[in-house]
Amino acid sequence: MNDNISALARLRDELTSWEELLAERDEAQIVAPIPSSGGSLKDVIAHLHAWQQVSLARMEAAANNTQPNMPDWLDGQDPESEAYREQFNARIHDIYRAQPWSQVHHAWRTGFRRFIALAEATPTESLMALDRFSWLRGYALVAVLEGSCEHHREHREQLDALDSFWKDALWQQFGAAIDMLEDAIRACPDDHWQDEMWRFEPQLSQFWYIAYHVLFWLDFYLSGSEDGFQPPAPFTMSEFDPAGALPPSVYAKDEILAYLHYGREKCRATIAGLTNARAREVLRFGKREQSYAELLLYNMRHVQEHGAQLSLYLGQIAERDGRWVGKARS
Repeated sequence: MNDNISALARLRDELTSWEELLAERDEAQIVAPIPSSGGSLKDVIAHLHAWQQVSLARMEAAANNTQPNMPDWLDGQDPESEAYREQFNARIHDIYRAQPWSQVHHAWRTGFRRFIALAEATPTESLMALDRFSWLRGYALVAVLEGSCEHHREHREQLDALDSFWKDALWQQFGAAIDMLEDAIRACPDDHWQDEMWRFEPQLSQFWYIAYHVLFWLDFYLSGSEDGFQPPAPFTMSEFDPAGALPPSVYAKDEILAYLHYGREKCRATIAGLTNARAREVLRFGKREQSYAELLLYNMRHVQEHGAQLSLYLGQIAERDGRWVGKARS
């Protein structure tokens, strides 16, 4: 019973996710080639619709206690045959490539809704019983629901994944900015760790504090929200104090470097897992509103700004020439 309910819930959620994804794009974007594949989003929807016709045929056969009436593009061949898979997909492309997007979209959406309606109308025992339908070769009918849902999910996640080219480019430069910040922190002589670097608000210009400040906000902006955010020990939420209070004690260089390594790995993992949906998500911080993608660039600029301040100061007091890092070291 629970498997039946779960499969239906996933199907409904998948349809909703696809409708949201499509609503974010206009027709020009939907019919344009996707750089990573050469096909278009319209081609993907046509492909999904065609294969869901096979699933629909099975659900209708179960409802009518008949053999499945498979779509013509199979040409009588077994839809499960891997030997014919490329031919099947080529036929599907030929059938739908000349059809307008509105027609393809309508057919897919109508078919998906019909598929869910049939699943909802099918008794649980018919969905869950093994060997109930000989043409399923020992599988339960619920596997048809799960297979169609998984097929849609797989293609949606491929579309939602941000192209690795852009993620690599972003990490190489963001990582390089963090590496230059690390170089400046490591190069600071111990007797200059608490130096005040400028006259305006001198306490807030101490070398160690600027290093901590930028790492706290690196961590926070990567999280993208105050909900559930907490920096690792021993660091506190003092940066959120409206009065601009300093942390309760001076953080040692080893503590700051440990926080930097934590933030660097968090940044790398965040970019590696970035999706189009997350990149486009609109975030609000007070009166400021921006997408998560823009926030990543904002965050990188913040790291670079303060890293440059630390490096400039060291050049003035210790004649240190900061080394340029062109790409992330790892």
